[in-house]
Amino acid sequence: MERRVLTNSSVTTSCRTLIISLLTAFVPYHAAPARGMDDVVTLRPPLLRSIRFVDNFHGWIAGYNGVFYTRDGGKRWQRLGVSLGSISKVASTAATDVGRVVWADRNDAIFRNQTGLAYCSIRPLKRKAVPIPPNVLVSMEAIAFSDPTHGFASGSISHELFRTTDGGSSWETFDTPADDILSGLFVSSLREVWVVGIEGIVLHSRDAGRSWNHTVLRNENGDAATGLRSIWFIDSGRGWACGPSGYIFHTANGGMDWQRQKTPFAENIPLFMNAISFANENEGWGCW
Repeated sequence: MERRVLTNSSVTTSCRTLIISLLTAFVPYHAAPARGMDDVVTLRPPLLRSIRFVDNFHGWIAGYNGVFYTRDGGKRWQRLGVSLGSISKVASTAATDVGRVVWADRNDAIFRNQTGLAYCSIRPLKRKAVPIPPNVLVSMEAIAFSDPTHGFASGSISHELFRTTDGGSSWETFDTPADDILSGLFVSSLREVWVVGIEGIVLHSRDAGRSWNHTVLRNENGDAATGLRSIWFIDSGRGWACGPSGYIFHTANGGMDWQRQKTPFAENIPLFMNAISFANENEGWGCW
């Protein structure tokens, strides 16, 4: 099985240049050669599930059987000795989000594995695993933390969310007003949470999930933008959501208005974008 990668391309968003490096399937263990704009290369699995840059230089990317780290803006990637799971076992487990970056800083990160959470560091002695209770794990979809102990996760049941305050050892369950499968999360603080759903809904809470504002993102024909998988904000106003076929949505006013934007990859990749991450307003990363 082979997959394609498109790297170092740009789209214009709100008069700014948004650089998107689209990584899929595999990151080489060694330094990759420099590539031009819109280059396509053929690489092999494992599938990459998510990516997280904490600044212009330091970033993490992960998927089945692989965690990779860069400190030079993605020019070179180091593979760390951390295994998150196997694609062959996903069908028999609920770990559909294996490889998700849950939280990260320059030296440490938390990932979703098949039994719970993997706390990873560039220092091997700081690595550990935290099992998630089976009754939560069996229905968990997306997951995101604001710090190493506080986080949210969405369930496979419509409008269901989970919340933890002890690093994932225990969880409380609560409902949202959305009649939708909640597929993507972004947690910017202990209180502020953004959620996207498969049927195009966007939820926003400023009080740790006690109350919600919501809207539905729509395509050019007015239909709901189905297939949303990821959402990211760089501050209280500016954010992006993504999912179907290389399209992204951008807001500059805290989610009150969204603009649908077509990337150069929309005609070539009829797949869902799994994750996006932004280091700043001009530079972003995404993976299929």
